[in-house]
Amino acid sequence: MKKASILAFLSLSILTGCTGSSSGPTAQKGLDHPQVAKKEWTLTDVKGDVLGMDYDAYSRRHPDECYAAIDKNVCFESNHSTYADIKAEKRAEFFHGQLVSIQYTVNHTYNEKTHSLDDAELLAAMLNKFGAPLVDQPGVKIWRNESVSIFYTNQPSERDPTYLTFTLKSLANERSAEWKKEKDKAATDHAAAAKKDM
Repeated sequence: MKKASILAFLSLSILTGCTGSSSGPTAQKGLDHPQVAKKEWTLTDVKGDVLGMDYDAYSRRHPDECYAAIDKNVCFESNHSTYADIKAEKRAEFFHGQLVSIQYTVNHTYNEKTHSLDDAELLAAMLNKFGAPLVDQPGVKIWRNESVSIFYTNQPSERDPTYLTFTLKSLANERSAEWKKEKDKAATDHAAAAKKDM
């Protein structure tokens, strides 16, 4: 759980804290794939789902993933999703009713060879479609343009999943700002309550 929390914090920090565009920053020299050229790209949708679309429109496309009575901020598919023809769990997150991110999680078998093959196929598909990532480090690849960030991470252990997350930066930044405001308010309220209780 601790590893997952650290990973989620790292991905959110990088995805929302960067504002570079495809025509601005140059890619870091890739450690894994230095021969892959940088490519300008746009992303109109993720397998037909448009980042920023509203919850109702998404839930009509994926009625078996969304349960508004439980949580209108998350839709989840664990059995039938794929990305680049690789089986994966899919998690769609919403902020104020708009699709802010889609994450695919590839859960590997406890087999190092299978894990490596899955990662190689997924990464090859990403490099082919989006070109060289702006950040290219072992286990971490990041692509981004003016509107979208794509974060790929895989861990060295065959027991750890591989994550691929597509995020609409404008909504993610709004969400981060709101979360920070709520956290600051909670800290202020707690300090005031503590002061009264002395």
